[in-house]
Amino acid sequence: MAHKYPVEFHVVKEESVNFEQNSAGEPTEFVRGTPGNLFMPKGFLNIKDDIYNLKLRPNDVWIITYPKSGTTWVQELVWLLLNDLDYKASAMDSVMSRVPFIEYYGLLTPTFVQNMQKKYTETGRALFSPTVSQLDSMDANKPRLLKSHLPFYVLPPGLVQTNKVIYVARNPKDVLVSYYHHHKLMNHTEFSYDFESFFNAFLADKVKYSPYWPHILDAYSQRNHPNMCFLYFEDLKKKFPDQIRKIARFLQKEISEEDVRDLANFLKFENVKLRWKPFEDELKNSGLFRENESFFRKGEVGDHKNYFTSEMNLKMKHWIEENLTGSDLRFPKHEAN
Repeated sequence: MAHKYPVEFHVVKEESVNFEQNSAGEPTEFVRGTPGNLFMPKGFLNIKDDIYNLKLRPNDVWIITYPKSGTTWVQELVWLLLNDLDYKASAMDSVMSRVPFIEYYGLLTPTFVQNMQKKYTETGRALFSPTVSQLDSMDANKPRLLKSHLPFYVLPPGLVQTNKVIYVARNPKDVLVSYYHHHKLMNHTEFSYDFESFFNAFLADKVKYSPYWPHILDAYSQRNHPNMCFLYFEDLKKKFPDQIRKIARFLQKEISEEDVRDLANFLKFENVKLRWKPFEDELKNSGLFRENESFFRKGEVGDHKNYFTSEMNLKMKHWIEENLTGSDLRFPKHEAN
């Protein structure tokens, strides 16, 4: 029996005019949900019920983050831990084709999805994840590793009680900068904001997957659940071997110190970026990515210092303080290299 969806959405054209445009130059329609205020492209409405009613398997593992929080990097690590450190298979195919991004096709226009499917038919190569309806056909004898940027309340009910969940949080200052460049990378929309305008839109909850704070605070409130592994991007960058051990323990995978060293080396940012380049070239050829941007850009802690003005720093400081009132969540204070 299908669960009743907990959110009602309404179109908010006035919030998205001149923010993103589709390939025909028309403003992309966005919707906002009540309750929760979730801000998503209108295409999300086509798949929201399928996602909410996805049948969970006891051995499913989820990676959930707000966008641009180190998701793809952690996906690769977790996939390797779940697949006996199969480095060869990892290098052969993009992690995006190995780990389903469950709401992906709700972010794209129907025309763009058709073009991607045509490309797959022509090449036989999956550049991106299967659709929600295809998840049931995945091998039931192996854990499904699933990825989402959605908040918990629109994901399948009982998810944390049923499945292991790895949540990665990142300082919103660096999320904002990385998300700005991500919008410039994606070719299925025309992105028209300068950095200052995007900064203001982010703080006003007018970018995809907003609002930021309820997303992360909900996960943080569940950090002590035995099925939840709550991580910080900053700790992953500065104490990666320790974080590898922590994730392996959470997944009940035994690894040696040599394995930890090998994983840390294999997943160094520069090595990941180098292996990723052939897949990125394919995605640029397919029309999904623009030529002058890169998916793996810097992966740094503190990159916001290269972008924020003194006024932005002050606005961000007040925004963080306001939203963390009453919470003990604090981001690790690791200095950038």
